[in-house]
Amino acid sequence: SVGCVSSQLLHSAHVPICLAPRGHRHSSAKKIREVTCALGTRVGADVLLRTAVRTSKRMETPLRLVSLVELDPHHHLRDHRDTSESVRERAVAHAQSTLDEAKSALPEDFPVSVTIADGSSVESAVRKLDWQDGDLVMVGSSRLAQPRRLFLGSTAAKMLRVLPVPMVVVPKQEFPSRDYYDVWLPDLALGLIPGAGGTVSLPRRIGRQRTAWLALSGRAIEATFRATKTPPYISCVVIVQGG
Repeated sequence: SVGCVSSQLLHSAHVPICLAPRGHRHSSAKKIREVTCALGTRVGADVLLRTAVRTSKRMETPLRLVSLVELDPHHHLRDHRDTSESVRERAVAHAQSTLDEAKSALPEDFPVSVTIADGSSVESAVRKLDWQDGDLVMVGSSRLAQPRRLFLGSTAAKMLRVLPVPMVVVPKQEFPSRDYYDVWLPDLALGLIPGAGGTVSLPRRIGRQRTAWLALSGRAIEATFRATKTPPYISCVVIVQGG
């Protein structure tokens, strides 16, 4: 289950959040094997696709576009002429058109595959997909998210329950291109004392006086990042769910 700090980040952070399943720290994978992008049709899908493509390029790994189709007959049968099979065919056709449209926007030589997984629930659809050690799945934020903020949606939350690989939640809007970002201590919003990142690592980077101001005020400051020859492939917060 997601703890209180993780939940706070998943509903307010302005950078991607990566959640690793329990026991993932013992993984033998040395690098990302494949990036999976779970696409939908809501606002922000284009941002998610661009982020996944950028990550796949920098990691030099193939990209898999996935659409999950939840088939609950009692929920989807809106017409007395509908059958479970007709509902499935219509849902799969819609998912296929969404994936084909996304794939057409990519370069012809880009290593990409398209997969549709259906089931009686989101969880059962996720279980039908092939997952291997070293895989990474990326999902978008809910439509309820504030501008440039995360908000873990119901579908992503259901995926998180059964995923055996790390999942990255991406904000539904991109930040304008710039070389500065906000630095803040999210622990304070929950009434917690910052951990090693806020009490040891951060003072070494920005000084004790600025760190004390962050801790006492709970506000954010802008930090300028120096250009490096090897920038990070994914700028995000990583959360490992114990074990």
